[in-house]
Amino acid sequence: MGSFIDIDDVLSDSEREKNTKIPVELSLKTGFPKAHFSDIIETSLLVVDLLNKKEKNTTVIVFPEKKILGPIFTLAKFFHEIIIEKSKKDYSLNSFKKGDKVSFNNSICKFLEIDGEMVKLEFKGGVISSISINEVTRFQKVKKDKELTRYMSPTNSQSQEKKDHRTVFVEELNNYKTHINNSVICLSKLGKMTDYFSNVSIEDNQVKNILLLSKADYKGNLTNLFDSKLDGVPSIILCTETSSITSLINNQHPISSIVIDSNIKNIEDNLVDFNKLANFNIPVIYLSDFSEYPDLISCLGEDRVNYLIWNSKNLSELIKRNYSLEGTFSNKINNYIKREIEYLSVECNELSKSFFILGRNSNIHTEFNQEISECYSGLYYICFLLSKRITPLGYDLKTKINQKIDALKKTLQSNAQYILKECLEDFYEVMRLLLKIISNDFFNQKIQKIQECIKNNSQSEIYLVLDKKIEVQNAQNYWNSWCKENNLLNNIHVISYSEYVSTEINEGLTILAFLGKESVMRKILYSFNTKKYTVVLYDFEKKWNDTRVKRWNHIFKEHNIHQEPSQSILSTSSQTEHKHFKQTDNIEKEDCSDEYDSLESNLFHSIYSKYDSPKNKEETIDVIPVSFAGGGLSLFPLRHKILLVTNLILESSNSNATQCLTKELSVGDFIAIASRDSKDSSVDLIKQYADKDPEIICARNLAQKWKEAIKISDFFEKNPKKMIDKIVKAGCTKNRQTIRNWLEADCICPQDIEDLKCIAKATGDFVLKEKIEEIFNAGKLVIKAHQEAGRELSEQLQKQINYELKKQNIDPINFWEPIQINISNCDVKIFKIIDIGTIIKAEKKDVNKLVFEW
Repeated sequence: MGSFIDIDDVLSDSEREKNTKIPVELSLKTGFPKAHFSDIIETSLLVVDLLNKKEKNTTVIVFPEKKILGPIFTLAKFFHEIIIEKSKKDYSLNSFKKGDKVSFNNSICKFLEIDGEMVKLEFKGGVISSISINEVTRFQKVKKDKELTRYMSPTNSQSQEKKDHRTVFVEELNNYKTHINNSVICLSKLGKMTDYFSNVSIEDNQVKNILLLSKADYKGNLTNLFDSKLDGVPSIILCTETSSITSLINNQHPISSIVIDSNIKNIEDNLVDFNKLANFNIPVIYLSDFSEYPDLISCLGEDRVNYLIWNSKNLSELIKRNYSLEGTFSNKINNYIKREIEYLSVECNELSKSFFILGRNSNIHTEFNQEISECYSGLYYICFLLSKRITPLGYDLKTKINQKIDALKKTLQSNAQYILKECLEDFYEVMRLLLKIISNDFFNQKIQKIQECIKNNSQSEIYLVLDKKIEVQNAQNYWNSWCKENNLLNNIHVISYSEYVSTEINEGLTILAFLGKESVMRKILYSFNTKKYTVVLYDFEKKWNDTRVKRWNHIFKEHNIHQEPSQSILSTSSQTEHKHFKQTDNIEKEDCSDEYDSLESNLFHSIYSKYDSPKNKEETIDVIPVSFAGGGLSLFPLRHKILLVTNLILESSNSNATQCLTKELSVGDFIAIASRDSKDSSVDLIKQYADKDPEIICARNLAQKWKEAIKISDFFEKNPKKMIDKIVKAGCTKNRQTIRNWLEADCICPQDIEDLKCIAKATGDFVLKEKIEEIFNAGKLVIKAHQEAGRELSEQLQKQINYELKKQNIDPINFWEPIQINISNCDVKIFKIIDIGTIIKAEKKDVNKLVFEW
């Protein structure tokens, strides 16, 4: 069975006093302030050692903060393995064989032999040198395909400078560089890790120059990150997927331990692969924080896993023992220990009733036609939009909502015969309530409550966190003006929740004025950016949130995380909320439903359903609806390849755009979509590219014979509908819209020869009948040429996008709408994915288009 570990129960005083302190100081860059590894990390490593002596080798460590923890913890883990002698150097001059390539004083040479007290080496040009063994500090292994270089001897000043700036431990690390007996594996984002290791120094020496660092592909093949010439067992191997780790194990690469620094979404999506890691006799450490912890338990379960949780009691003990809490952890820990959360609720009966009515009609998109479904999603969206507002509604927005409600009302009236009377009355009632909210007489109690919080707060810095649907700058302008009008000196920072959780904030008050998905709320409340949090919700929002709070408290209380009264997530100023807190003892583990998450998912689903189950069944395709920041929506086929630029934007300049299938996309990804001035210009460009081959020009002329046959038909000139009727009558089984597309669109040739025979029969064209197979094959050849031209143009564009995006300074947090970049007369738009729907069937005409919902 798994265990929930209390650090003080595992770590005795004698264990604490063991000499496992890592004797180096880190700095992010040369010249920056130095600091030892935090004692939280070093104590965690000690506890993991003790737990690994038992039967379970998988440990989850829950920290208050883990955002930048992955690379720091991995480096500390490697140093710790050396100190406890789990990782050892395997270096001896006698281990080198004749012909081995080695690095010596920045030169690449060939090891020949040891002759008494001398070592014979061969350099570039066949130059043989004999060097005294006493002068040979160390050889590093070099890959066999590297060419020999001339001998280079360091100057005395360079040697002395290096010696003066290195501690004994750092100097000793060089002996491990290509001669260590095992590696520490870290699964994380490659850009995050490489950026850290590119900059971090120990004792003014860059880590990338001291350690051999590599990355592994899915087959377990290794590539050095910084020094391509070196060979041997790397100190640290970076992986981006579990298949890389499994391949390394299957390839029998020596591994000392595995550190998992991955988000919960990746673990959930690849849970089978992650669970397999527990079957190997290698210690696995998952790094987690309080926002992901409940989901991680659901994923990994409690069997075979140790959960090491840094609760406020353990952290307070570290402080009492005068342990070092320097670095990024210190502020987070203090905020965690002293955290206070207050929940305030306000009334809005109009919104509450609207959500209730829409909630009881949630199945309407499956029972009625698309127009009625569109009415439902339109009303739902307005309700959600109004529930997130923390500024007065302006004239433009009121007008827009009014116009939208009028349009929805007309749609309902025209479809009244198809909808139940009760549903119709419900829709009209929601419209009446929404019109009341946008009237000039309506008073927004949530705004008033936020104003009271600001007035009654002594904190100079106040962070007002917004939902993604609210425009930040407008809200910032409003609250700046309000503070100025009321002679308040508070600095109000209006900030989106995604920016808030990724920003280093040390002190102040956080006001959360909206209810979001459970994962979003946890990320904000457990970011520990400030000591004080105030959550202002409508009464119906608070009802939804109370269920979450009870569930969180149940998990945290069961696992002994929150032990002080100040840790209660419920307000201590309300008897009602005290009552809820006492009821947490009665909540069942299985009670994990979330009403709000269901409602928000239902909103997206109601929008997507407009495109689902189209009337034209024959021309449908399985698609996945994808929504973008800024309101855009696209329907992508499952096997459609999309240009993914997430790594380029989020990670490092070493990353490149990659192609992935629609089903491989995740919320938060960034994609690039190219669009010419028009569809015709894209087709023309592909045509020009394909027509570089004279054979394709000839084939194109022949393939167009079927269209010429139609053009000379008397029926087509007078009435296209009659031409379609004749083709159907000739035996064509395709639907009329498909045939219309052949006639009107830039179609090279129908893809079924039987359809071509029907056209020949309908037109009576002799040439078409005689050469039908020749024409059909020519059409296939042109289509294939177009596909290859499109692929080559796409590859060229991908390289140009890589180049252009590396020059752009795109902020992934403040990303509210698509960004457009012009590349070679082609407009490329960068989109951020905010939601991905389930598979639906849609008409082909709606696929791969960007549409905007109101």
